[in-house]
Amino acid sequence: MKPQSFNQVSKNVLKLVKDALSSDTACIHPSYYAIVKQFDTLTLIYNGQVLTTQSLQDSLNQIEAENITRNELLKEGVELEIKEVTRMNTIISYPFLQSIQSRAILYDASNLDLLNNYMMFHLQILTAKLVLTKPYNKAEVDAQLNVLKKLIIDRNVYPALFEEKEDVEWLLNNYCEKYEEVAVLIRDTKVLSDNDSRNEELNVDYLVKGFPFLLDALAKARTDRNFSLEIIHCEE
Repeated sequence: MKPQSFNQVSKNVLKLVKDALSSDTACIHPSYYAIVKQFDTLTLIYNGQVLTTQSLQDSLNQIEAENITRNELLKEGVELEIKEVTRMNTIISYPFLQSIQSRAILYDASNLDLLNNYMMFHLQILTAKLVLTKPYNKAEVDAQLNVLKKLIIDRNVYPALFEEKEDVEWLLNNYCEKYEEVAVLIRDTKVLSDNDSRNEELNVDYLVKGFPFLLDALAKARTDRNFSLEIIHCEE
């Protein structure tokens, strides 16, 4: 077995040292070293070396100091990352935010609340957008609009979320009208016998950008002449 360095030994036996200090018996470790306690003296015997309590403690103190410095640097790093992410003009994926949150909790980031609020707003906006992936339902649309209207997002603190909220509100407010337009278009193009002409009429994805359900409906209508959407009539 390759001998371990002094620092490696110190790391490995940190817990063992603490246990030995509170015990009146010798502790034998399976990695071929032992800690022997006699009176107030602690001695580490490893590969024929005798390491005193003081030399071992000095090494452990150094390791702990290095760990504290490392943790402080990691804490500063995640705090800076939180500042950058929340101030960006683009939305970050929720799973990536969760990974930042995990590190922020681990290193006790001072601006964790800034990230938590960002994630709360982000999740509510994502939930509202899910309505656009389903057939139009007035009750669901109104419910999500009500949620978004209650969200008070500071544009200077969360610029991307502020813009995203406004965009989603616009999409929800116009969903019924866009849904009706697409449903009528799909119905009216059924009379066209020429598939090329029909597909050309249905090639209006640019009119429903941001409406995933309607984009999918147009794609299906271009490949399936029998596909249709229920015609709805929006309130004026």
